[in-house]
Amino acid sequence: AQWDNIPGEDDLPGYDADESRAMGIAIAKRLAKPLLTGKEAFQTRCLECHDMTKMAKWKRAGFPKPEVTVKRMDAKRKGWMHKSEIPLVLEYIRKVLSVKK
Repeated sequence: AQWDNIPGEDDLPGYDADESRAMGIAIAKRLAKPLLTGKEAFQTRCLECHDMTKMAKWKRAGFPKPEVTVKRMDAKRKGWMHKSEIPLVLEYIRKVLSVKK
């Protein structure tokens, strides 16, 4: 699969099918279990698709209801985030963005 959207050759590492399959299996096993810290869960579950520029926009906007955003993403991704991770992620977001409950 092409992930970087750069046509033709590039300097990014390439993987053959066996390497890709092994990496995918290892990652799937790791992500099947709840992550233990809010930071780790946020970096894994949220930054998988969203970069930190989104956090900067949220911070400027005051991010009034992080729980609404996190729960909406959890519902959209149908369990991508383990239920035990939701409060950890919310705590981490509040800490990073200095958002009060």
